[in-house]
Amino acid sequence: MKAYVVMRDDGLLATLEDGRQFECVDPCELADMLFEAGVCKVDVTMPDWRAGDIAPHGGIRLALYARLSERSR
Repeated sequence: MKAYVVMRDDGLLATLEDGRQFECVDPCELADMLFEAGVCKVDVTMPDWRAGDIAPHGGIRLALYARLSERSR
């Protein structure tokens, strides 16, 4: 299951390929929700800095990917 994660004013928004959406402020909590929905680390994409304000910054990316990696073990 693929997911696309962007920043919003109130946190993060993940949209899954089947249309479901998850919103969360904490990237680790979002990673847990994504994992429970069947999303693996390699299936998460995020826009880079060129996309402007919707691009999650490096710390958020690292936290989300690290938590998904941890859950996948």
